[in-house]
Amino acid sequence: MRIYKPMIMKNLRIILLMLCSTLSILSFAQTAMNVSIKREDSKQVCYPEREKARMKFNTSNKTVVAYFSATGTTRAVAERIATLTNATLCEIAPATPYTAADLDWLTDRSRSSIEMSDTKARPAMQPITADLAACDTLYLGYPIWWDLAPRIINTFMESYDLEGKTIIPFATSGSSTITNSVRELKKTYPALHIYQGHLLNNASEQSIRQWVNQMK
Repeated sequence: MRIYKPMIMKNLRIILLMLCSTLSILSFAQTAMNVSIKREDSKQVCYPEREKARMKFNTSNKTVVAYFSATGTTRAVAERIATLTNATLCEIAPATPYTAADLDWLTDRSRSSIEMSDTKARPAMQPITADLAACDTLYLGYPIWWDLAPRIINTFMESYDLEGKTIIPFATSGSSTITNSVRELKKTYPALHIYQGHLLNNASEQSIRQWVNQMK
């Protein structure tokens, strides 16, 4: 039997090349599988931890910023406070919105004038969206009307259980201070823990931040 060495060598080279190719493919497949496993492990371990941390942070905040704003001025301040404190923002909205005529303080026949002249007036309001039961700090914002808080603030304070909560008033006004409005709120609701509060007319973000930090 005659053996041809050149043919044998050629066949061996072909076999070796095939083995090398097979090993390369297997190695590549294993590497890809390892990368995929690492990615899946990362998704299964890291993402839930980030999600748990985010949920814990959100649910641990028990601050609410509730505000009444007839023209939008107090709303702008309330939004800044809510952002700085990471608080829940909710509007104390009247059941029937105030019109420009309603807000005319020059006539005693306007809606606001009639309400403010009656200490027992309690304008109807829409239900609020925040969970006040879980709240422990309440920033309470309103414009100054007739040197007082608007009567709808009384409606709000008498519609929800605010005992045991820290209530921090803030207000906007064209000329009045917040002092008398807070004094009257304290007199009307002696069982509530109401801070002195602060007037925030045309307040910059820095001044609001400084005040918020003082309240902590």
